[in-house]
Amino acid sequence: MSENRYNNGKNSYQPNRYKAQLNHQRAMRAGNIENSPERHKNSHNDYNFDVNRRPNKNKYEHSTSKQNRSLSRRNNAPKYRKKSFSSGSTVVLIIAVLLILVVVLFTVKEVINSYDNNNESSVSQIQQTVSETQSSAQFTTQAVTQETTVSLADANNFVTPNPADNNESGTMDNGFYVWNDSIFELFYGDEDTVQPYSEAISRYAQNLGSNIKTYSMIIPTHVEMGLPKRFTESGEVSTASQSENISAAYKNFSSSVTPINCYNELANHCNEYIYFRTDHHWTGLGAYYAYKSFAEATNQDVLSLDTCTKQSIDGFTGTLLSDISGSVSEDKVEYWELPYETTNNVYYESDGAPTELTVYYGGAVGGTLTYGVFIWGDQPLEVLSSNRNTGKKIAIVKESFGNAMVPYFTYNYDEVHVIDFRYWEGNLKSYCEENGITEVLFANGVMSANTSSQIEAMDTLFN
Repeated sequence: MSENRYNNGKNSYQPNRYKAQLNHQRAMRAGNIENSPERHKNSHNDYNFDVNRRPNKNKYEHSTSKQNRSLSRRNNAPKYRKKSFSSGSTVVLIIAVLLILVVVLFTVKEVINSYDNNNESSVSQIQQTVSETQSSAQFTTQAVTQETTVSLADANNFVTPNPADNNESGTMDNGFYVWNDSIFELFYGDEDTVQPYSEAISRYAQNLGSNIKTYSMIIPTHVEMGLPKRFTESGEVSTASQSENISAAYKNFSSSVTPINCYNELANHCNEYIYFRTDHHWTGLGAYYAYKSFAEATNQDVLSLDTCTKQSIDGFTGTLLSDISGSVSEDKVEYWELPYETTNNVYYESDGAPTELTVYYGGAVGGTLTYGVFIWGDQPLEVLSSNRNTGKKIAIVKESFGNAMVPYFTYNYDEVHVIDFRYWEGNLKSYCEENGITEVLFANGVMSANTSSQIEAMDTLFN
C-alpha cells in the first residue's frame, strides 16, 4: 500500500510552493517592511456601564404617631355626675396611672428592642452574604488568574542560547550574515509588529469557542539560536531579539489562548543540527524538539526518536543559498520513520478528493526541493492518521515551518488535520465541528507572526 501511495503522489509533489512566501522576508532585509503594520481591529462587544446609575431604593416608611380610634359620641355618651374624691382615692388613682404608664413604657421598650435586634440580624446576614460573595468572587478570580499566570510564566521564562563560538568574524552578504559555514537571516520585528498577531490569535480563539482548546506556538529562526550574542552586543550584526518579540506576543494573548514555548527546548539543544545552513527552515530534529515542548506542556507522552528509523538525504541546497554571492556547505535532510502504522490523505484542492499517500515522501532526493520530504510539501489540507487509538484529534494551522513537525503528533492523536492557511479555503470552526476536532494549534515561524500579509491570509479561515 505504501508503494501505491508513493506512486500516486509522485506526480503531484509540490514541495516548493512555500518559496513564494519569502517575499516579505526579502522586503524586511531591503528595509521596505512597515515599522507599524496595519493592525486588525478586534470585534469586541461594548459593555456600557453607567457609573452614575443609581441603585433601586427600597423605601421604608415608619409612622411614629399612634392613632386613637376611640371616638366619643357626645350625643349618646352617658352623663356622669361630678364626684368629689377623697385624698385617699386620689393617691390610689395616681398610683394606678403610674403603674399603667410603667407597663406601657416597658411594652414600648420591648417592641423597640425587638425591632432593633431584627434589623441588626438582617444587616449582619446581609453583610455576611456580601462578604461570602466577595470572598467567593475573589477566589474565582484568583483561581483563573493563577492558572493563566502559571501558563504565561512558563511560556515567558526564556533561557539564553549558548551556541559554540569559534571567535571568528563573519561577513554581510546581500542582507544576510554568513558565519561558521551558515547563512543567517536577520530579524527586525518588535513589540509593535507582533501585536497584530496576538490580536488575531486571540480573536480566532474567541471565534472557535470554549469547546475547542486553542494553542499557539511561535517558532524562532536560526539567527536566534546559532549566532553568538557577541555579534549583536558589539553592533557588528543588527538583528532584534526574538525571545523579546515572542514574549510580547504571548503576554498579549487572551486567556483563551495557551502559549507553547518551544524556544527553551531549542535553546537547550542549540549546538545540535536543528537548523539548516542553507535554508531558513529548521531540521527534522529541531522540529522534534518543538513537538516535545508541546507534548510536555499538555501533559502527554513524548514520542522517543529511539523507537523510530532514521533516514537521511544528502545534497540539500536551501533557498538562502541562491540569495548570497558566496557559498556554504550543502545540508542533509534527516527524518524519522514512525514505529506504528500511518496514512496521509492529501488534498491538493480544498474541496477536492483526497489522495492517500505516506507521511514522508520517500522519493525525495538532494537539491533545492529536499525539504519537501516532510508531508509532501505545502498542500492546502492533509489528514495524517495513525493506529495509536488515542481517541483524540487535533488541527494544526501552519506555514512551511510546520511541515517537519506535524508527523510526530500522530503519536498522540489518531488524526492530525494539517491546514496551510495560505492555500486552504474553508471555515476553520465549521471544519472542526464537522470532524470532531477539539484542539487547534497555530504553529508559525516568527517571521510570519510579524508579517501583516500572513495574518490577513489566516483571517480568511473564519470567513
